[in-house]
Amino acid sequence: MGKQKMLSLLPTLLSLLLCSDLANAHRSATDFSSLEEVILTSDPELLLCPVCEQVTGLLMRELPTNSSEESLFHVLDKVCALFPANKKKECDNVAMQLAVLSGDSSLGTLSKYPPHALCSVVGACGNECCQMYNQPEQVHLSLQGSTSMAVTWLTLDDNVTSLVEYDTVPGRFGFNTTGAKSTYTSGGFLGTIHQAVISGLQPDTRYYYRVGDPKARNLWRHYAWSVPTLTFRTPQLPSVGNVTFGIVGDMGATDASDATVLRLGSMRLQDDLDFVFHVGDISYADGYQPLWDDFFRKIESLSAYMPYQACPGNHEAFFNFTPYQSRFPLLDSPSSGSSTSMYHSFDYGPVHVVAINTEAELNLINDELRPGGRQYEWLAQDLEKATNRSERPWLIVCGHRPMVCTSTKSEYCKNDAKYLSSYLRPLLDQFKVDLVVAGHVHMYERSAPVDASGDVKPAGQAPVFVLTGASGTKEQMMGGWVDPPPPSSLVRMAEYGFGVVRASATTLVWEYVASGNGTVLDTFTLSK
Repeated sequence: MGKQKMLSLLPTLLSLLLCSDLANAHRSATDFSSLEEVILTSDPELLLCPVCEQVTGLLMRELPTNSSEESLFHVLDKVCALFPANKKKECDNVAMQLAVLSGDSSLGTLSKYPPHALCSVVGACGNECCQMYNQPEQVHLSLQGSTSMAVTWLTLDDNVTSLVEYDTVPGRFGFNTTGAKSTYTSGGFLGTIHQAVISGLQPDTRYYYRVGDPKARNLWRHYAWSVPTLTFRTPQLPSVGNVTFGIVGDMGATDASDATVLRLGSMRLQDDLDFVFHVGDISYADGYQPLWDDFFRKIESLSAYMPYQACPGNHEAFFNFTPYQSRFPLLDSPSSGSSTSMYHSFDYGPVHVVAINTEAELNLINDELRPGGRQYEWLAQDLEKATNRSERPWLIVCGHRPMVCTSTKSEYCKNDAKYLSSYLRPLLDQFKVDLVVAGHVHMYERSAPVDASGDVKPAGQAPVFVLTGASGTKEQMMGGWVDPPPPSSLVRMAEYGFGVVRASATTLVWEYVASGNGTVLDTFTLSK
């Protein structure tokens, strides 16, 4: 789009600033002049981002706080009018999604972002993923079958190889494997995602590895390898193995999750943590891609040294889950029969963990959790395969939205929980699932063993449901519980924290740990 075309839109932009109940707002001549100055002094190829920022900034300052979904969409529709014809349709689609997500919360999603971020979400501005050009960053591991480990990392440069070197001896890299590169463009993301799988690994063995390109040079003219040397340990055999892993939910990339990451990091340094599972609402990026990058830099002290597994939540839904699936591309295990990171399962020592996608019931994707749906049928088959408990006695199901909760401040405890329960809880009872962990509602709650009919059962005869949705979200806590609590609800609290599971062949111990001071706020034990 050239300067003259952009200048021709100035009357439209001016009228935009006067619409949506802005007619009485004060408009100074400098606003129009500064916008024209940006256009006249910019490269035509770079005009869209600064103009969008100018317009969006003015709108966000003066749009009435009681704006409806319709008026928000009207504003965004006018912003999309800035786009060339070949990009306007994509902008319109994103604008509609933003307006719907904002809904009754007035500015909602709009007020969460500064102008540059919002313009990135609608595709007007780009965002570089990385702090340096070809230096690997955001390294994270994921389980890939019993004898393999997947490694994912990012670079800004797409001209570097996806090489992993590894060995069992520190400082010696006698083995290597080359992976593949990919990218996506949603939300203005600019970067290269590298993925590689290290195969043929021995159980219960420590490996040392590095990722990068042996020919590329970084900013300091050193070879562009990940530094320092990274390391991980493979799972023990289930017949002799124990496992300790963390479960976080609704964490995010901001300072609110610092304490959780530090506590988990301390456990890793004491060799008291085997992997982490994140039950959705991961970075809270929504459509703003730099928050994904911030999040993976934040957890790299964990994820580069142990598997960081996940399932999607509602905050991963932007762009049809493309950023989530691109950044967690190798969570699927062939042994689970899944070919997607949206839902999958894996084994680690004495536990079999099943990750489901509860967002399917929002019709955001086509893998329904209802009987006959693709994900439901996969789940039934996966649970059936796991019924032989001689090797892995513990069966754990993780998904973002809870099936059991009692917060009166969250509609999800009434509507979503009931809906999901009607389809899934008979299946969980049938295959004797031990533990079900969810997030989404920003609080902690634990149930007694309770079956699909709501009856409390003796330990081991029905699943225990745990809600851990407060590992670092900046959104408010959701207390306000049903009073008196139903017999199935044993513990409820609004405290930041995370879960820890310690499992052997005969016992499973759950702990809810306070992120702030490390105190164990709740614990229970299941036995076989």
